[in-house]
Amino acid sequence: MFGLTFSAVFGVIVYRIVVSALMAMSPDPEIKSNVRVTVTATAVIINLVVILILDEIYGAVAVWLTELEIPRTESSFEQHLILKVFLLKFMNAYAPIFYVAFFKGRFAGRPGDYVYVFNDYRMEECAPGGCLIELCIQLSIIMVGKQLIQNNVFEIGIPKLKKLIRAWKDKGISLEEREEQRARPPQQWNLDYTLVPFEGLTPEYMEMIIQFGFVSLFVASFPLAPLFALLNNVIEIRLDAKKFVTELRRPDAVQAKDIGIWYNILSGMGKFSVIINVSVNIGAHTRILRTRCVFLHTGAIKEIFTHF
Repeated sequence: MFGLTFSAVFGVIVYRIVVSALMAMSPDPEIKSNVRVTVTATAVIINLVVILILDEIYGAVAVWLTELEIPRTESSFEQHLILKVFLLKFMNAYAPIFYVAFFKGRFAGRPGDYVYVFNDYRMEECAPGGCLIELCIQLSIIMVGKQLIQNNVFEIGIPKLKKLIRAWKDKGISLEEREEQRARPPQQWNLDYTLVPFEGLTPEYMEMIIQFGFVSLFVASFPLAPLFALLNNVIEIRLDAKKFVTELRRPDAVQAKDIGIWYNILSGMGKFSVIINVSVNIGAHTRILRTRCVFLHTGAIKEIFTHF
């Protein structure tokens, strides 16, 4: 599964390299001037679509793998499932962002010794000021798009779709049973039975964990991430309330001492975020200083940089 995620990231990298080369060879000057913005925006949208698709696949695969283990207790099953889902979705959501933050431009080579892909296309590089702006664009589109589509649209749309499918299947009952149902008014338990079964709080926790990662891991490159997370949570509170009251069956009450393995995951991500933000800042400043040294040791560019 990790290899599948890395393959998807590499496929987007190849897309960026090829499209950048093709647009740079275009005779239209307007296309040439917008190469970086166009390639970045389209590549991020492709990344977002791939992330949404792989998230659904990874969720099903994690359940299948956990069932193969046959854990002895329900709590053990839940912990094993949460760990697999978290690792897979963490890698899926953050792999493109980690690439831009720490690896893009590191292997491009130098003048006279550039690195080429498929012997024809140069490895992509960051802008002269570094990859921080591109990282901000990538993070904002993936975070906002994932929250709008997966956390809000899917949460309301999928239960409604399941409800419609169940109602469509119920139309296949015999005429006698249908007449019998019309003769007596439906009881509340009959109406509740048509709702979607409650599948636990793991998806809700996972949404908040991934959102916490977007907010904490890369906040240095996208300071507006907490604001977008707050707006999303205000909307999602009402959507979840509607979903739990009108679309899902009433969950069974179960005692719990704490939030379990989620606390360890949150604690680990909080510590990891400090390292990531420091590394992003150091990498950004290092690239700026390296660019400054290159500018200062060239003739005509030295005067431009001094005025800048």
